[in-house]
Amino acid sequence: MVSIVEITQGSDVVTCDENRQAVISFTINNKNNNSPRQRRVGFRVNVEGETKQSWFEIEGKKELTLDIDATTIVTVRIKTTDAPPDHIYKFSLLVFDVTNMDEDYTESKVIALRVPAKKEESVQPKPKSKKWLIWLIVGVFVVALAAVITFLVAGDNKNKEPKTNPPPSRTEGREDIPPVPAPPKEPSHAACTYGVNQCLPGYVWREAFAGDYVCVSGETRTQAAHDNSQANARRDPKCAAGGCTYGVNQCLPGYVWRDAYPGDYVCVTGETRTQAAYDNSQASIRRDPNCATDAH
Repeated sequence: MVSIVEITQGSDVVTCDENRQAVISFTINNKNNNSPRQRRVGFRVNVEGETKQSWFEIEGKKELTLDIDATTIVTVRIKTTDAPPDHIYKFSLLVFDVTNMDEDYTESKVIALRVPAKKEESVQPKPKSKKWLIWLIVGVFVVALAAVITFLVAGDNKNKEPKTNPPPSRTEGREDIPPVPAPPKEPSHAACTYGVNQCLPGYVWREAFAGDYVCVSGETRTQAAHDNSQANARRDPKCAAGGCTYGVNQCLPGYVWRDAYPGDYVCVTGETRTQAAYDNSQASIRRDPNCATDAH
């Protein structure tokens, strides 16, 4: 077996989210000293034990040509819908020379894939029946109607009897009619101060670029601002006049483009690029659903 490239992975452990999905990126560099040359390479995910091949999908091309010292990013999306929860699975990325795949290849370090147990959904109690309120209103209406009829009959009889000897009022001692209780008010959600893109509590806008409303942790937002401030320092100065494989925005060794949006050429670590891709995939989940139709 001949190792043909260098593989750098974003992490040695990947944890699926509540939808049992995850993403990881690998940096592939064709500068191995064994036999440096232009190569046509392919990519494949190797699995171990109970891990299933169907859980993994390599984004983009499965084969490409790598020049000497050229670097590329391979992103693997993971979806473990049928995986038993609360378990750890293992896999790795295999990069092979398509002309001699049995002997010329390089395999990444084994990565642990953790599938956490699903959170138990709390059963909401059924709302209590409001039939009692309807019967109460009906009862109050009947009592009020009877009181009005009694008052009218008493007044009519009073006019017919001699004025010198008026009968006692028939309404004396009658208890006051109880007021009809007001229906309970529905609780209203908090005002959506920041409009339809307002984040759930615990998240803030990433602001990696103008109009970036992806909701992330405060730590990730601070990292994005720092990476933006280091953008020029992390570009390869030898590429400023052109002539490099990835143009004037080519990064220094050890850095890759962040790709938070199409055309994002800010140079970051592989781990930060993986985090940006994951945050993009969680954008809609982290917005406050109560603000989806807010007028602000």
